[in-house]
Amino acid sequence: MAQGWFFKVLGTAFLMIPLVACQGIAALTKAREKGEGENRSYPVTQDQAWDISRHVLLWEGSSSIEEHRENDYMIASFGINLVSWGSRAGIWIEKCGEDASIVTVICKRKVATSLATIMTEETFHRWFALGVEIVNSGKVLPETRPE
Repeated sequence: MAQGWFFKVLGTAFLMIPLVACQGIAALTKAREKGEGENRSYPVTQDQAWDISRHVLLWEGSSSIEEHRENDYMIASFGINLVSWGSRAGIWIEKCGEDASIVTVICKRKVATSLATIMTEETFHRWFALGVEIVNSGKVLPETRPE
């Protein structure tokens, strides 16, 4: 009888870990305030950078994108897979002159105990650079990830 009680408590505690350790949107904004993330400058306008960012997030499988254009950032969520309970990415887009933008990316796991994020900052910037090439060549960004 005592063992049954112990396993119920242990099971409940185990199920509560993801809830307690959940890293929300606030974790992204705090990381940004601390100067975390990876930023790069690109030869595109802020509007173009915004559009490219949306496409990259969709190419990478984002399940939702919250756009906060008035504050120059967006938050994307990614679902669960084999190595992650999901992750979030914050994208900040700053105007840098007339035809350039600085794009900062921060990726965080939704649950601190997950092994990895679904998308990394490096992956985002790699696809973003390809998006810049496509846009600057006068072509339209594809709806699906270019191969």
